[in-house]
Amino acid sequence: MEETFVYEDGSIDTPKEEIIALDALLQDLEAKPGEIHIINGRSCLCISGVVNYGGGSRRLWAVEGHSAQLTYLAPSRIDEKTKEIIRSPSRYIKGKCIKVSNDPVGVRFQPNENSYWMSEEAETYGRRSDHQDSRFSSLNLIVRYDYGWY
Repeated sequence: MEETFVYEDGSIDTPKEEIIALDALLQDLEAKPGEIHIINGRSCLCISGVVNYGGGSRRLWAVEGHSAQLTYLAPSRIDEKTKEIIRSPSRYIKGKCIKVSNDPVGVRFQPNENSYWMSEEAETYGRRSDHQDSRFSSLNLIVRYDYGWY
């Protein structure tokens, strides 16, 4: 019997039907990136007013307590001249939005048992981390966010 992954908040992955039902309500809302709305008791952060991933245009929402996948601007290397961190889009990280934040605007996200963050350590930038802890990602670092693997 396969063991079910449990997130740090004690929850498991969100049923597909619950995600789809709430997303239908969210698509009817007019919202700007960074706005938070409470729908059915859940904090919902508008990530983007309009995106098109090739399957039609829509708004992107992070819903507190819902499973999703994201890519973010992960540290990839340090510029030798300026000593600044250079960031590149990560691979998809599947997991769950643990918390929506309005100050600063972003999400606390935790990878599931098959996904990992990229390293935040200067000597290993650009490499996969072995951590599955939740981390905060500000709105300006989120590149893609969806539940499209369902």
